[in-house]
Amino acid sequence: MERLNQYAIKFLFHVKEVPAKKETSNRKGSTEHIPLVDWSDKVVPAPFFSKEFNHDRSIAKIYKTIDGKRFGFDNNIYEHFIKFTSHLSSLPLFSNQASDEFILEETFNWVINSFKTNKIELQLIPYLQNSIEEQTEIRTYHFPVLNLHIEESFQIGNTKFQYFTKEYFDQYRNQSNNSNENKDDFDKLFSKYCGKVFISCTAKAEVRKSEEIAFLEASLAMDVFRLLSPAVVIPTVILKVDLEKRININYSSDYLMEITREERELEITMSANNDPYYFTKDMYEFVKANGLEIFSDFIRVSKNDELYKIILHSISFYSFALSIPDFHLRISQLIMIIEGLLLEEGWVNKMQEKTKNRLCALMFPKNSQEFEMLNSVMKSMYQIRHAITHKGNRLPIDKFKFRDLQITIVELLKKLILLNQRIKNKLDLIAYTESL
Repeated sequence: MERLNQYAIKFLFHVKEVPAKKETSNRKGSTEHIPLVDWSDKVVPAPFFSKEFNHDRSIAKIYKTIDGKRFGFDNNIYEHFIKFTSHLSSLPLFSNQASDEFILEETFNWVINSFKTNKIELQLIPYLQNSIEEQTEIRTYHFPVLNLHIEESFQIGNTKFQYFTKEYFDQYRNQSNNSNENKDDFDKLFSKYCGKVFISCTAKAEVRKSEEIAFLEASLAMDVFRLLSPAVVIPTVILKVDLEKRININYSSDYLMEITREERELEITMSANNDPYYFTKDMYEFVKANGLEIFSDFIRVSKNDELYKIILHSISFYSFALSIPDFHLRISQLIMIIEGLLLEEGWVNKMQEKTKNRLCALMFPKNSQEFEMLNSVMKSMYQIRHAITHKGNRLPIDKFKFRDLQITIVELLKKLILLNQRIKNKLDLIAYTESL
């Protein structure tokens, strides 16, 4: 750690005052006609950070403005500084307690403050530890879920699927420190969220890291929920249930139509693309009997072995695939999931045959009727993928084989989760399948 403290001191010699850029308006075409919002009354007078971004939205530069003066580095220093803070973020000391952006900002804050006072009051590493400790609290996040209604609350992984009632909000208001909270504001809160389904999760870290942790937990829980939904056994059903924060489906759309007559007429047409999913107690008992607890227990405890991470990625990848409306592309994605689980890294000779043989061997005894049926399903699905990927042809899809493919992947994931208790990497998994 001392080496890192000493390295950080070098950045003090590269601090300088950086004149603020004069922003020029580039509003042309359609943007010229979008009304502007005046945020001038929201300007923060106290010291604040500002950033410039690369084209990929990664942070390129960071500044701190104090009493109207903006401080930063020479352009050639930023790359080294950001690389340094990224390394700090990856340290076990910080990685689970602070976000990358927090470490970046607090390290920069330490540099600027040390420069301004011409004194290092505390070395960087203990300074970061103190900053994290000051901002670490237990926070519970409630992430809204779109297009889902539930009969009762239930848990998946480290999260709880629940909905808020009027009684909950009344209790919240009675216990609130601000008992004079504006009644209209509270009523708006109540009307917006009462009865809406949320995935709730608790995390302990600084605020941005705790949100990151909680959202990851909520996303994994939603992925598990989705792969046990009716969309698996009825592939033509497009699953429209997801966290609001990551939804990739447009629930409504509109267009304008002008009618050519002597007098101009303009019509606005709106359409809905909504199909709520009602998840009853009986449905919960059904998914519970068909593997929910296996997946729930799996995502509850984080592990570092290779196979665990591959399975976790495959669960999320599969969840995403269920919302792909183009079935030919979805089949391509589903086969990619299987290959990612059962093939070696890099180029593999006779990829198709190896994938089919390993999958079928894992799922059923060789030469059994089920083995041959699954082999037939995979042969058909590979033909679909080959035609669309290499020739742009859309072969007819057998909906029953399509269904069998989707169900098989869920069963494969369940089997791999159980095997992960003793098999920790892909090469050992492949050796195991080859021995069957």
